[in-house]
This record gives sequence, structure tokens and C-alpha cells, in this order.
Amino acid sequence: EDVLFVGRFSEQKNLPLLIDAMTTTDLKLTIVGAGRDELGIREKIKLAGINTKILSSAPNSSMPSLYQQCSIYVICSRYEGNPKALLEAMACGCAVIGTDVIGVRGIIQHGKNGMLVKEDVFSLRSAILNLADDPQLRKRLGKAARESVLRDYSLDSAIEAEWRAYNAMTAKSRNR
Repeated sequence: EDVLFVGRFSEQKNLPLLIDAMTTTDLKLTIVGAGRDELGIREKIKLAGINTKILSSAPNSSMPSLYQQCSIYVICSRYEGNPKALLEAMACGCAVIGTDVIGVRGIIQHGKNGMLVKEDVFSLRSAILNLADDPQLRKRLGKAARESVLRDYSLDSAIEAEWRAYNAMTAKSRNR
């Protein structure tokens, strides 16, 4: 099974953790990203001997098919704000693995719509291999991930939440 990472090559995104976790596996890693740390990342991948494809960028229109080609998506950030690539991967039905950090743990519910792992090589490698070896688990988590994004992050759910907020504010002003 292919593993996908989408993000900047930066300290925050913690890509070296994923590279270390992928060593000793025979899985293919696809990376979409670029950044300041690119030369170091490329050298680390070469030394690790991981089967890796790096795309410096990809047009937005091609991302859904890329997410669907790779059945496992990994976000191994040290912290996140609003991780759009994670939500995109979930919307496309990827089984997702994320580090248990601020900004990720609010989206992934461990064992329900993805897997949360400690920020260490053993935990991440174990989760990747677990998903790679279990097609039923990948399918179940991918389906649940998609459903959770449609339920909690769709345009309809955002409009509904805003509508409730406006109604609550107007009800308070009418009751004064």
C-alpha cells in the first residue's frame, strides 16, 4: 500500500519522523511538497533507501485522484492549526494516521476515523504497518474519515453552524 504525505518541508511538519518510520518497510512513500529543508529531506530518503516519489507541487484538480491512489495518509506534524491536507485526505476516503498533537487530535478520533500515534518512530511505523496489513481496517477507517468530514467540515455544516449562531444572537437581542 502506498503512503502519502502532503506538506511543506519544515520543522513543524516533521517529515524526518515519517522517513525514519518508513525505513525497513517495503512500502512506497509519495510526498507532495517542497521547502527550505528539501535537500536534507532528499538526502535522508536516499540514505534510508525508501521507495519514494516526490512531487514538488500538484494542481488542486489532481489531488483527489492522488489521495485515492494512496490508501494511507500520514500527518506527523509537531502541531497544526487547520490541517487542510488532512481534511482533504479524509474526504477522499484515505485511512489517516496523525501524531497526537494540537490541531490533529481534534480531527482524528483514534480507532474511529483514523489513528493517533505518539510522536515517535516505533508508534508511527507500527500504525503504518498495521494499516498496510489490514485492508478491512483501512476501508473502515477511510469510510468513517470521509463521513466525519462530510458531517463536521462540509459547507452545509458550516452554514448550519453559522445560522444557529445568528439565531442565538437575534434571540438574545429580542429578549432584552
